[in-house]
Amino acid sequence: MFCLLLVVALLLGIVYIRSFHKSVDVAKILNTLPREDRKSLEWLFRGFSGSSYVLFGNKPMALRCVMDIEPYSPQISDTCEFMESITLLHLSCLVESKGLGAWKKYKHLFPSSNFIVLENIEPDPTTIYLINKRVFLQKVEENIDYFKDVLGTNTTPQKVLDDCIKSDDLIKDALKGHDGLLGILLGFGRHNAQLYWRREQIGSLDGLLTKKSLIPSPGFSTIDEERNHINSRLGSFNDREIDDFNPHLLGLPGFVADPKHPETQQLKTDYLKQYKKIVKAYKNGDYLEVTLKQFCNS
Repeated sequence: MFCLLLVVALLLGIVYIRSFHKSVDVAKILNTLPREDRKSLEWLFRGFSGSSYVLFGNKPMALRCVMDIEPYSPQISDTCEFMESITLLHLSCLVESKGLGAWKKYKHLFPSSNFIVLENIEPDPTTIYLINKRVFLQKVEENIDYFKDVLGTNTTPQKVLDDCIKSDDLIKDALKGHDGLLGILLGFGRHNAQLYWRREQIGSLDGLLTKKSLIPSPGFSTIDEERNHINSRLGSFNDREIDDFNPHLLGLPGFVADPKHPETQQLKTDYLKQYKKIVKAYKNGDYLEVTLKQFCNS
């Protein structure tokens, strides 16, 4: 009897999951939205650095900043304010702000059990994150010793994710302002993230009248020697020319990396595989429709 009930429960669960996904007809939903709102949503997702690798690959997270800005109004009287209101920067910020507004308006139409668009209201400007929860948890687990060193011994992958979701400032609060942890979650690799964090830590002392005590890492006699070494190793990860003329100008994720390190070389191999998959996914489809179908396909 128990086995029969279990089988029935599993079947009902499968039916529910299938019906849930069938209910999200992305193409049909998008056809009901105003054209301007569809364009705003598209620019929102295009603006993330590496969003397609979060959706289709193993990049845990992507981010972008959105400035809250008012559109041009005929009532503007100050000449400088008027000129500022029609610059490309102003227009770009206006598009970003409209994109976030459109997402808030329609996000209930695009449910996902794995992906989340997270808005941080602090600091100014607003920062929004696209998170692949499954990959996020996996990356924290792979580097749990590093996360525990920074965040405390009671740290777990789920706790890190929960803290990020409920935080008003993910970087400052949930990650304690640590660029190394942030770099791992942005898919840069632990080695590259640690090098970048150390360079920023050293660079933060420049220009101070009284420098804080900072001991060189093992193998270096001075801080300047260590900084020069780091600078000599870090270069652009995205050093590959796009030669396939893909219609959406998709490229590899952009960040600084140590090209000779085995982890970076493995990242390059992985991202190139994902790149081919992503280009194929978008090749014959509408960008926003393909993006939101993947978002809902958890």
